[in-house]
Order: sequence, then structure tokens, then C-alpha cells
Amino acid sequence: MLELSERPGARLQVLPTVYVEDARAAFTIATQADRSDAAYLVTGMGGMTSADPDDLANLHERFASLQAEALNVRDTRALIRRVIEERWT
Repeated sequence: MLELSERPGARLQVLPTVYVEDARAAFTIATQADRSDAAYLVTGMGGMTSADPDDLANLHERFASLQAEALNVRDTRALIRRVIEERWT
């Protein structure tokens, strides 16, 4: 993960184990070649995809909430390095 986080254009952020009210399920937002977005949402019954603008707006807002709670890129790398030193050396 540390090596991947140092690639150009990569921005890895770790979300500490905290309760974030907006995070009730795992989801992915993918930007297509034409710059449109599509989302995949994991549900208790499997998963669903959506390109509905209302769904995407909701998920972008949830992602912003998660990102606001996450460590910044520099602190994320420092955490990864610390865990490597503590657990694998």
C-alpha cells in the first residue's frame, strides 16, 4: 500500500475506525471515459449499479463526509510506515 500510495496521481487516505453516520454500506463511484459517473453499492442482498444523478449526488456527498474524517495523504503514509515498523520488522 505504501508503494502504491507514492505513485503519481495516487491519493490514499486511511479512515480511522470511527462511526460516520453517512457510511452505512460500501460503495464505489467510477468515472467513465466520457467523464460520466456510475456507482456500485453493496447491499445486504448483493449489489446494485446506478447512473441516476440523484443517487450519484447522494454518494458523492457521503464520500465527502468520509474523506473529511480520513487522515490526509501525508499522515496516511506515516501511519502505514509506523504499522510496517511495529508489525513486520
